[in-house]
This record gives sequence, structure tokens and C-alpha cells, in this order.
Amino acid sequence: MRKYFFVLAMAVGAVAMADEPADAKKSAREQHAAEIEYWTSKYDGADLSSGQFNCKAPSLPTMSRNNRAIKTVETSVANWKECYNGFVSNLNDAMPPGKRIPAEIAKLMTAAEMEQAKAHLNEVYARVGAEASASADKTMAAYEKWSKSTEAYVRQSNSQSEDEEHKMDLMRDNAQRGAAPPVRN
Repeated sequence: MRKYFFVLAMAVGAVAMADEPADAKKSAREQHAAEIEYWTSKYDGADLSSGQFNCKAPSLPTMSRNNRAIKTVETSVANWKECYNGFVSNLNDAMPPGKRIPAEIAKLMTAAEMEQAKAHLNEVYARVGAEASASADKTMAAYEKWSKSTEAYVRQSNSQSEDEEHKMDLMRDNAQRGAAPPVRN
């Protein structure tokens, strides 16, 4: 009889020891239920495009008419590109979905919750990436439009300057030879 009592006592003790971590885990899950819910359904990705990754598109004029204005636009677009590339790197760094879930919260999640969180994060990352990409496409289209109109203006202005310079050269040559200046239209 003693032998059975000892085996029974060990079995009861083992069950009690096994229940203790489960109870502790359950208690921790209850304490962190809001964080688990946050990662499985409420995370919105705002952190991905805030702070240093809040890349406001530069305000671009229709065209620039002088070197200082051109340099200002080029600098603002270069700064925006640097910010946007940082945003893209940050978004890529968040992959795979679930990577940024704090370890202590991930340990408390069930397998189903972790899969739900990964699916939710994947949707959020895709949405945030698509919104940023659409904004970047608009910014780059505006930059291309500005660039083309500015280049056309510069070509036209340079052409006019060259024509004026050529006329001045002809007038100097004629003056040196003592010829009458050309008639202006």
C-alpha cells in the first residue's frame, strides 16, 4: 500500500507542478490581453510612417527660372528621397510579419493568435506600403513634370542668350570694320 501511495503522491505532485506554469501563463495572458489583441487586430502601422519616416512630399513649382530655385527644388527632392528610402528600409526591416511583436507577448500567444497576428500585420504592412508607394509615384510624377518644364525653359533661355551673344559678336565685328550696325527688327 505504501508503494501505491508514493506513486500516487508523485503523480499528484507532478500534476500540481504542471498546472503551476499553466496558471502562471494564464495569469500573464490575462495581464497582457490588451497587447495580444493589439497585435492580432488593432495594430495600424502608424509607427512605420511617423517621426523620421514621416516623409512629406516636397512642394514643387510648375518650373524654376533660376539656378537658386532649381537647387532648392533638387535639394528638397533629394531630402524627400532619403526619407522615403529610410521608410522603405524600415518597412522591410519589419518583415517577416510578427518580427516586431515583443518576445514576452509572443510567448503568451497561442499558435492561432500568432497566425492571426501575422496575417493582420501582413495586411497592415501591405496597406502602408501601397499608400506610401502611391504617394511616391505622385511625387515623382510631379518632379518629372517640373524637371521637363524647367529644362525646356533653360534650353529656351540659353538659346535666346546664345542668339543675343551672336548678335553682339556681329555688332562688335562690324564696329571694328567700320561697317554700319545691322538693322534690328
